[in-house]
Amino acid sequence: MSIKETIFKEARFVRDWALSKGAPKDLFCWCAICSYEIFKRLERFNPVFYLISISKPFLPREGHCYIRCAGYLIDVTARQFNKRNEPIVVSRKPPSNAWYWSEKNCSAIDREYLSIKRAYSVEEIQDLLRTWPSDQRPDW
Repeated sequence: MSIKETIFKEARFVRDWALSKGAPKDLFCWCAICSYEIFKRLERFNPVFYLISISKPFLPREGHCYIRCAGYLIDVTARQFNKRNEPIVVSRKPPSNAWYWSEKNCSAIDREYLSIKRAYSVEEIQDLLRTWPSDQRPDW
């Protein structure tokens, strides 16, 4: 089995697991939980957990979590942003219109307020998500 096939298999497992836990079909607000679970399942391949957020004054903070591993972007919650997104994204190159995967996809105004943080271990993920809404955080 290739690394891409392994990644896709693990991502599908996590997506199915989240749905079995009562998550909505588009996995709205489940990105941190699902990304954490994927991270743990792919730990042997040295994945990187990403948290990308935009914090503009006087507006609610927007944020998204996903995984990069072996050169692939992995996201099982992308449908919450665009119903045309695949339910499971395993791609070397993210779509060009999605702020939630890359600062290159943000408008200049959004880029000014953009933050991208990375975590390389379970402990670092826990620190990164400490201020994340409690109902959207993984069960440690």
